[in-house]
Parts: sequence; C-alpha cells; structure tokens
Amino acid sequence: MKRIIYILPLLLLTLMAACHSNENYDQLPDPIVTFITEYWPDPNIAAYVKPTADTYVVTIKNGPTLTFNGNYEWTEVNGNGLPLPQVFLYDRLPDKLYSYLDATEALDQVFDVKRTALQYDLKLLDSELTYIVGSGDITVK
Repeated sequence: MKRIIYILPLLLLTLMAACHSNENYDQLPDPIVTFITEYWPDPNIAAYVKPTADTYVVTIKNGPTLTFNGNYEWTEVNGNGLPLPQVFLYDRLPDKLYSYLDATEALDQVFDVKRTALQYDLKLLDSELTYIVGSGDITVK
C-alpha cells in the first residue's frame, strides 16, 4: 500500500507532463508560430494538420482553430464557441469593418472570421455579416 502512495504522485506528474507536451508546436512553420503567439500567448497546441499542400490547420486546446494558406496567411479563425480577442480584430480586420463592430458594440460577439481576397465573413452571436473588400460594403444577415 505504501508503494502505491509513492507511485501515484509520480504517475500523475508524468501524465501532466505528457498533457503539456507541445511536439506539434515545434513542427509549426515560424510565421504561423509568430501569428499564434501574438494573439494567444503560451498556447497549448492540441492539433496541427496539413490537409492539403497549401493549407495548415492549428487547433489550440480550449481555444480557436486557425487555418492558414500556403503563404502562412490566416484564412479563418474559428473561436470554437469563444469570442475572438479584440486585439486580433483590431489588428487584422479592415478599419471600416472594425469601426462598424465597435459602433454596434459587437466586438465581443465575433466567434468566427473567414477571409478571402474579396471579402470577410464574420459569425457573431446573433447574426452573420459580410464585408466586401473592394467596395467596403457591409451586409448583415
């Protein structure tokens, strides 16, 4: 019985160390690491996959799933039920779109952002909106 008392804490420590292993983090390309740590300091990477030759998908444990293209530029940030950091929105959204979110007090309601060269699609708490890059038009659905 005494042996179990000594072995149990050692086993728990080993399991905890394994849970915090970030082998996936070490495999990420540097531009992706820089992007992630800018908005999610000290992330615990739950998964990193490269489903196609020009797509990278990174999931942060208890956090967002981020998709990057072959040039390491983000194409989607899905908060997985959590709102996205306002500093991310400020830094990465067009000024007009950020100002709209600020004016409508929706900055803490953005849960998903997808972007292409032509538009940004946002999922908010109770609505979705599209921002057209060329015209600056914002459509709420």
